[in-house]
Amino acid sequence: MNKVSKGGMARLGPVFRNGLIIAVTYLLLVGMLVIGITPEQHDIQVGAPAPLDILASKDVTDTVTTEERRAAAAAAVEPSYKSIDFSVVGSVSSDMQAMFDTLFALRDSEWPGPDKITEREFSAMNMSMPVNLSPDEYRALRTYDEDNLRHLFEDAIIDVRETLNSTLLEGQETTAINRLARSLAGNGYSAELVSIAMNVIRSCIRPNMLIDEETTEANRQKARDEVENVTCVKGEVIVRRGEIVTQAQYAMLSSLGLCAAWGCTCNAICGNA
Repeated sequence: MNKVSKGGMARLGPVFRNGLIIAVTYLLLVGMLVIGITPEQHDIQVGAPAPLDILASKDVTDTVTTEERRAAAAAAVEPSYKSIDFSVVGSVSSDMQAMFDTLFALRDSEWPGPDKITEREFSAMNMSMPVNLSPDEYRALRTYDEDNLRHLFEDAIIDVRETLNSTLLEGQETTAINRLARSLAGNGYSAELVSIAMNVIRSCIRPNMLIDEETTEANRQKARDEVENVTCVKGEVIVRRGEIVTQAQYAMLSSLGLCAAWGCTCNAICGNA
């Protein structure tokens, strides 16, 4: 038994050594293969000059530039609008008339005149009004000619009705309000009276053509989809030596595995912001 065991062990020695040699050789070959296919990495940072020319090791999409172009294409799409709401003209006119009637009644109210009203009374008076008045506007409302005031209110309603009849698109309210202010000032009314009327207009006016959000977003998505990927082909220079590295270039280099782990210095650069 002892002789057989010793003989068996003797025979296993060369087998074990050969197996070990094969295993080590395999691991060495695998290591060399991995080293051979792993691209050289570089210390690259956004906003810093590149240390050398770096070429694309394979075709790579410039995701940053592509997304910028898609966003620009979507932003360039004009909104689509729903059909005109003809009821808006009447309701806005009624709201304005009600506010003007309240302001006109202030002329004959029991509130003290502009030279006698206290700050506390003025604040309380404003809380009871449909719009807040400045001291100058309150003085104008109480002292200006009654006919002049009536004509101002009438002209304001007429101008707003004309604006709505020619359609007021959602998002264009500020432009319309500025145009109305110029129109009233051009009729010879004082700045204080125009300011009173504009307070009412701002409170009441609203668009009669609203944005069709669903259609607009569908058109914007279509514009995004029509923008092709920006690609850097294999062998093309991504960044040249001394060139300041952009986020778009860094993203391509990173996706190709060409950036050393320490090359990224902040979350924003890595796209984790």
